[in-house]
Amino acid sequence: MMKPNCAKLVEKLRSFDSFGTLKNLTDEEVISKYFFKTKKSFEETFKDLDDRVIFSVRLIFETVAQIIEEKLNKEVNCIVDISREGFGKVAVYSGNRILILKHLRTLQNFGFTEIEQLEDYMDKIIKEGVIGADGV
Repeated sequence: MMKPNCAKLVEKLRSFDSFGTLKNLTDEEVISKYFFKTKKSFEETFKDLDDRVIFSVRLIFETVAQIIEEKLNKEVNCIVDISREGFGKVAVYSGNRILILKHLRTLQNFGFTEIEQLEDYMDKIIKEGVIGADGV
């Protein structure tokens, strides 16, 4: 059974599916399609970042911001800036307070091997954001 955080992520993913390509897939299959690592050769690690990886990272942090917003009952937004070389920054903020600031590196290797890893990653970021919001 999937945790509510991943369920919200799948819900957000399905909202982008205007052609119905994900309609017949289970939630686990949708997660695996977008967030699981694929075996890459050493040379592929140094190529430009794939659009799907950028979309996946952005989607994770937008979902995290949405979940934190629901917990705090305050407006929360995120900014995701990722270069084609695989480096970037993510800022999740509410008002004039930054709740989460992450520096991302080597995103060519970004991904998870199982749903539990993704759930733990999101839980950790959400906790960090809620703690950062103390006093907002």
